[in-house]
Amino acid sequence: MKNYTLYQNCVDIIEDNGIIKRIFFNENSGTVYFRNKIGFLIGIEHPGIFLGVDVSGTEYFLHNHYKLKTACLVTGYEFKQGLPIGLYNLKYTNPPLKVIQIALDEVMRKERYHVVNYNCQDYVNLATNNQRKSESVTRIGTNLLIGTLIYLGLSAAFSKE
Repeated sequence: MKNYTLYQNCVDIIEDNGIIKRIFFNENSGTVYFRNKIGFLIGIEHPGIFLGVDVSGTEYFLHNHYKLKTACLVTGYEFKQGLPIGLYNLKYTNPPLKVIQIALDEVMRKERYHVVNYNCQDYVNLATNNQRKSESVTRIGTNLLIGTLIYLGLSAAFSKE
């Protein structure tokens, strides 16, 4: 994506080759959906922002994915990867058009994906709530801390000294 022009009811995406793709908004535009991450056993949800549909009915999502290396625009088919999607449990500070604007600005910035500092959850939280936050990173960090404390406590309790 080279640039974009945002309107009240649609967005024109200017692709790197100069072609303009118009994507129309509907009642779901700016809403965050998720699919389960592929290959993870711990149930991590992969969120993306529904953008809208083009004249042929193709759905588009904005998401940040490690394989793509930055936040980007993809089709619904690419986002879903054959999996069902659901509404992502999230409170919104920003209205839908602002969510879309921030998400598109992030695509333009081309910040590199980082599993801890800029992952898919950081991306959608930035667009919806103006703050980077990854629920999964926080949950995993908390679980590691609790596990370490339990291990240290049991080690001290059962030591022979």
